[in-house]
Amino acid sequence: MDICKEVLQDIVEMIEKRKLDIAEMINTQYSFEEWFNWESFIWCKNTGKYGNNDVLPKLCYSEIIYCEEQKSGDLYVEDEDSGVLIEFSLFFKYTSAKKWIKKIEGDREKLLSGKKAQRKERFTGNLFFVQSVIYDMGSEQNQLKNLSFWSMPTIFSDKINMISGSNLGIKAWQI
Repeated sequence: MDICKEVLQDIVEMIEKRKLDIAEMINTQYSFEEWFNWESFIWCKNTGKYGNNDVLPKLCYSEIIYCEEQKSGDLYVEDEDSGVLIEFSLFFKYTSAKKWIKKIEGDREKLLSGKKAQRKERFTGNLFFVQSVIYDMGSEQNQLKNLSFWSMPTIFSDKINMISGSNLGIKAWQI
C-alpha cells in the first residue's frame, strides 16, 4: 500500500476508535477541525509505522519546497522513500456551506501551488499532496457537489458507520 492510502487508512481507524467523541463534537455545532488535525497527528505517530521525526503537524510548506508564503499543511507523514502532505476538511450537518466550500477550495489551491513548486534538496523521494474531506453522507453531500473537484477520481474513499445511525464518508484526491 502506498503511503497516501496507508495514512488515510490510519485516519479511518482513528475515526472508528474515536466515533463517540466525534459524534459529541458534531452535535456541538462548532468546528473541531483543529482537534481532528492534532488527533490525526498523534494517532499516526503512535502507530509506530513511521519514524520518530517522520510524522509532523502543521508542517510549513517551506520545509519541503521553495516558497515565500508562510502556509502549512495539516499533517505530514514520511517513510523511507515517500512523503505525503495532507489538508483535511470536515463538513457536517451544521457546517456553513458557503464558508467551508470556499475554505476547502482554498486548501486545494494551496496544495496545487505546493505541488508546482521546486522541492528542497533534502527530500529526494516521492512527494504527494493530498486533499481529504470527511463529511456526513446525508444531505450535505449535495452541497459538496459544488466543489470544483468533487466528481474527479479519488485515490481513497471509505465509509464509517457512526453510532447515531448516520455515516461519515472520507474521500481523498491526489493533487
